[in-house]
Amino acid sequence: MADELLSPETSGKITFDESLTDRAKLDSLVTNLAQEYSKYLKVDVSSEKTVLEDEVEDVLTRLDEFTSLVDMVRGDNALCLNQTLPEIHKKCAEMEKIFVQIDHLEEMVKTIKQNLDVMEEKVNEAEEQLDSSSVKKLFNTLQKPLFSKKPSEKKQLKYEPPEIFKTEDFFPASASSAENTNT
Repeated sequence: MADELLSPETSGKITFDESLTDRAKLDSLVTNLAQEYSKYLKVDVSSEKTVLEDEVEDVLTRLDEFTSLVDMVRGDNALCLNQTLPEIHKKCAEMEKIFVQIDHLEEMVKTIKQNLDVMEEKVNEAEEQLDSSSVKKLFNTLQKPLFSKKPSEKKQLKYEPPEIFKTEDFFPASASSAENTNT
């Protein structure tokens, strides 16, 4: 019907009134059709818009939290680099000094043990030379006559002290500081 109204062959035959009514019907039909199609195209995005806005707000909040966390880490990192790391370096240097002192102490303990072994050996030798056993003394006195002369020749044993360690050999700084406090 719309094709008949618009075709050039029929345009000469149609009267003026008919063409206006048909034109009005056609306009009305097109308007109705456009309104019907517009209903299909109308989308209510208000609910989806609020959901999207809420999600964006949540993401922005998390971004702010992350930014504050990054700032805290930067502050801690700066503190660590500027303050804590130099302190650790100083303590490491102090530990090296302590390690040297421990090495000196180990050497001193080793030397003391050697000196103690030498002293123990000397004591054992002295006991053997003096016959410190009380049973031997008793037998020796019983064998001698009661009124016999005591031999005037007793073996004089000479004690030679072993060379022992000196702490100044191991801790020269402490010896000089002790001398400074005594003067």
